[in-house]
Amino acid sequence: MNNLTHSGAQKSSAQTITGRAILLEIGAKLGIVDSFLTNKEISIADVAKSTGIQASWISAYYAALAHAGLAVPGPKVSNEITHYVAPPDLQQSINDVGYVLWGLGSCAPLIANAHHFVKNLPSAAETYVRDGEHVARTSRWMGEQDFYPQAEAAITASRPKKIVDLGSGTCGLLLRCLRKLPEAQGVGIDLSHSACVKARSIVQAAGMENRVSVIEAPIQSLIDNPAPLEGAEIIHGGFVFHDLMPDEEATLNALLKTFRRTAPNGALLVVDAVPYGPNPDEHAFSAAFTFLHSHFMGRRLQPESEWKERLSAAGYTRVDVAPLGISGGRIFTARA
Repeated sequence: MNNLTHSGAQKSSAQTITGRAILLEIGAKLGIVDSFLTNKEISIADVAKSTGIQASWISAYYAALAHAGLAVPGPKVSNEITHYVAPPDLQQSINDVGYVLWGLGSCAPLIANAHHFVKNLPSAAETYVRDGEHVARTSRWMGEQDFYPQAEAAITASRPKKIVDLGSGTCGLLLRCLRKLPEAQGVGIDLSHSACVKARSIVQAAGMENRVSVIEAPIQSLIDNPAPLEGAEIIHGGFVFHDLMPDEEATLNALLKTFRRTAPNGALLVVDAVPYGPNPDEHAFSAAFTFLHSHFMGRRLQPESEWKERLSAAGYTRVDVAPLGISGGRIFTARA
C-alpha cells in the first residue's frame, strides 16, 4: 500500500508539472500570460485589448490556469470573473515548468534529429538551430528560483557601485540588483540585437535610463575595448563562458585577464555549470545538461578544479565556490 501511494504521488507531481507546462507554453506563444507572470495580476478585458484575442477565449484560458493551480479568480462582477491574481507559489511553479520546456521544447530540434548529431555534429549543429527566444524564456523561467535569487544575492552582497553584466539579455537580473542598490550604476552587454532593443525599452519603462547602459556587442570585444569594464566593482557572467569552450579557450583566458587588469579592485562572478554534478540530487538533470552540451552543442563544461586554475592563471588569488539551485550550477567568486 505504501509503495502504491508513493508511486501515485510521483505520478501526480509529473502530471501536474506537465499540465502546467502545456498551459503556460500556450499562453506564452499567444502573449496572453506575459503580463500576468510579471505583474501577478491581470484583467481579462485588458489582455483582450492588448492582444486582440477574444475576451471569451482569454477567460476560458485563465479558468484553465486557475483549475491547474496557476491563477486565482477574483470576485465575480455581473456573474463573470474579470480579474485573476497569482497564487503564492506561482514563481516555484514557473521554475519547475521551465525545466520541462527548456529540455523538451528548447532542445527539441536537437533531440528530434539525434541521428544527424551522432553522424556529424558540426553539420547538425548548423542545420538544426534552437529558437533563441524560446531558449532565453525557458532559461529565465527555470532560473526564477534556481538562479536569479542566488546570483542577485552574490552580486549585491558587497553593495557595489558599478555592475557589469555579461550576456545580460533584457537586463532583468541587472535591474533586480539595481533596485536593491539605489546608488549603483549598471552596464549590460549582450550580442543579441533584439534582446538589447527590448532591454532598452524595459530600462526606460523602469525609469532607469540614467543608471543603466545597454551595449550590443559580443563579450569577446572587451579584449580590444575594455572601457565598459572600467571602475566595475562586480563583473558578472551568467552561463556565457562555456560558449567559448572548447573553440575559444585562448579568448576566454584573454577575457579573464582583461577583467583582472581593467577592474583590479573588482570581483568577478562566474556563474556556470560543471560537468556531471557530483552531488546525488544533481545527477539526473546535470547528466542531461552535460550530455546535450557536449554531444549536441559542441561545448565543453569544465569542473570546479579547472575553473579555479583558470581564474588563478588570470591573476585572481582567491576563488570561492557556491552552489546554484540548478543542478551542476556553481557561482565562482574571484577576487585579487
